[in-house]
Amino acid sequence: GGVKLPYQVERDFTMISMLATLGGAILVHPDAPFSDLAGLLAYARANPGQLAFGSSGVGTSSHLAGELLAYRAGVEMVHVPYRGTAPAVQDLLGGQIKVLFETSITSAVQLVKAGRVKAVALTGSTPSPLLPQVKTVAEQGYPGYDVAPWMGLVAPAGLAQTRVDLLQRTVAAGLATAQAQSRLATIGGVAKTSSPEEFRRFVASDTQQWAALIKSNHITIQ
Repeated sequence: GGVKLPYQVERDFTMISMLATLGGAILVHPDAPFSDLAGLLAYARANPGQLAFGSSGVGTSSHLAGELLAYRAGVEMVHVPYRGTAPAVQDLLGGQIKVLFETSITSAVQLVKAGRVKAVALTGSTPSPLLPQVKTVAEQGYPGYDVAPWMGLVAPAGLAQTRVDLLQRTVAAGLATAQAQSRLATIGGVAKTSSPEEFRRFVASDTQQWAALIKSNHITIQ
């Protein structure tokens, strides 16, 4: 399997700046036979192919977050794709699945605070002020693990360098304001700006990481 996109990033876009990263979390049902990440992975190891994890769909970042964890930890989990987050959350709450990789930290926070699910790890590389007590996967023994949806600003290919520089400076100034940062925080986002070249390198390495995982795990993405 592979990914066939109708565009090529390098060819069709001018990279301007990263904007923000958004957090995600691994949620488990309160009745699950584990209550932390180490327990989840130990259970998966002891019961190969028995532990199902939900995601918001094939090829979504929540799906790939689960596949990457299984790959890094050397365990075998079964992927259950849903058509979006809402039905996946419903099945987690109902106990039909015990584990859900949730890429929206804000909806995860509401469920955790209500005591309806437990968050065992954050999927991004940075701690979240919304779930301060929850450690990242990387902090729990898998350094370099970082699955966080991100936002960036691109323009059509061939944009004049003077315009690129102006846009990048404007974005950086805007995201440095307290107002922009507090707005981002409400959706679990952290401002992260970059030079156009840093953004280009980030997208290239991100694409490469997922292409390698998709190929090695024979994941087919529609």
